[in-house]
Amino acid sequence: MSKKKLAVPTFILGIFIITALVRAGSAGAEPPEPHCSMGEAQSVMQALPVGAWNVSNDKAGLGSGVNNCRLTLYLDGENFSFGSSDFVFAGYANFIPLEFRGLSQQEAVDILVSGWERAYVGPAGTPIEELVEQELQYTAVKSAIHPVLGRVIYRDIGFIAHFEPGDYVIYWEEDWIWGPAEATVNLTILP
Repeated sequence: MSKKKLAVPTFILGIFIITALVRAGSAGAEPPEPHCSMGEAQSVMQALPVGAWNVSNDKAGLGSGVNNCRLTLYLDGENFSFGSSDFVFAGYANFIPLEFRGLSQQEAVDILVSGWERAYVGPAGTPIEELVEQELQYTAVKSAIHPVLGRVIYRDIGFIAHFEPGDYVIYWEEDWIWGPAEATVNLTILP
């Protein structure tokens, strides 16, 4: 009797394993390279930080876009690579945890819109003062539940661009209620 009970789950498990192996090896092709369309980059901008918080289980519906289409401006010294067909969201999310900071929603919104930020782009090796300022886009101020910090007020900031193959430098700066910040990131666009 116990063998029959084990036989059905083993049979189902066997079919599952065979199906997975056939799908993984079909046509012997390598998985397609990540590609970021304009729509994917726009989706990433609209859904950060919620998309980043839920990337492991894709509750935000962004698929791999949250990792493949994003360049985080404040990661000083980081190197990013994309393909020449990709659109890139270069940006980040400013957020304020309400309970942690002891703020009302309106106080948090006032803080979010009180600062300024700028991003500049140019070929690698270009002095900062010669980089070209990018027009930043801002989402509406939104509210979300962070898995650790609780309710947060946030807005996403950045620009979406399509670059020709080559090496670039991006300089970012901001000044907020907590003080100024800056970072330089390197970008390589592959053919």
